[in-house]
Amino acid sequence: MESGISNDDIYEAITDLIFYVDEVTSSASYYSSPGYDLLVSLLLIPDSHIEEAIQLEEAIQIEEAVRVSFHETNNFPLRPASKLMVKSLTRKIYEKVNSTGETTCAICLKEFINGESRVVNLPCGHDFDDECLLTWFKTNHTCPLCCFKLPCEDQN
Repeated sequence: MESGISNDDIYEAITDLIFYVDEVTSSASYYSSPGYDLLVSLLLIPDSHIEEAIQLEEAIQIEEAVRVSFHETNNFPLRPASKLMVKSLTRKIYEKVNSTGETTCAICLKEFINGESRVVNLPCGHDFDDECLLTWFKTNHTCPLCCFKLPCEDQN
């Protein structure tokens, strides 16, 4: 009410949103992803505050993208990586040859120790601490940095 939006307009917007969400998430929908959650937000702002609303919405979208990229929210069922695939990944002792590769584990954020740290190289080219990655793949099947997908454990 403070925003000057009428109850009728609010009711219409919410009704339209409900129908849209139902359409997107119904099993008959082309866009359907059974078992997946859908994050929906609705921002009601009067015309006089549109520019501020756009800036606010952009800030909200950026914040959500950051949260998702750092896996602070999980709007999808977690699936562990195939144990056979994890065992077959290339493992090596870290040797700092040049400064273009990773120098820290993106999971635990600890710096790799030259000649001591045991790292795993994923097919996407990213390196991680062996222990961290083993723990990660117990619940995830994607690279923590680029979301490269490894085969999943069978879901029987």
